[in-house]
Amino acid sequence: MVVCKKKYSILFIFVIFVSILSSAEAKDKCSCDCYFKHAPPVMNFGVYDTKDLGNEDAVATLYYRCSCGKQDITVRMSSGSSGTCSRRHMANMNNKLSYNIYRNPAHVLVWGDGQMCGQPAVVAGTKEEQSIPIYGRLTPMQDVDPNVYKDTLAVVCEYSDFL
Repeated sequence: MVVCKKKYSILFIFVIFVSILSSAEAKDKCSCDCYFKHAPPVMNFGVYDTKDLGNEDAVATLYYRCSCGKQDITVRMSSGSSGTCSRRHMANMNNKLSYNIYRNPAHVLVWGDGQMCGQPAVVAGTKEEQSIPIYGRLTPMQDVDPNVYKDTLAVVCEYSDFL
């Protein structure tokens, strides 16, 4: 018996802001009957206090549904404008505000692409709607000018369709 394996990739844009924004709910169809809902997720850190000694944490949620079966889905996160996921940054002109994205609420497992840095998340691809929490953290005491800082990350989901 021959098993054929097709690999699919889904590109999704994830936006990070340090201001209060809302995203319009939308339903984006991706290849092989996989869907992201409420696109794009927006992570909002609110107002950043440069004198605060503690980390600023935020959470966004990525909702998805796949009708391709019960195979695992690998969710890779790009490094954004910084070029590395070991120390991401949001920018406003020449000013940069350091942050990172994590796979766990303890902010230990950096979420990356698994190639350049960090590790991707692996989630179950079921027919029911699922959610993936995205944990973010701004490090304290960064001397930046008051303004709106943002970064945009690409989310790529990969899965195989077995015939």
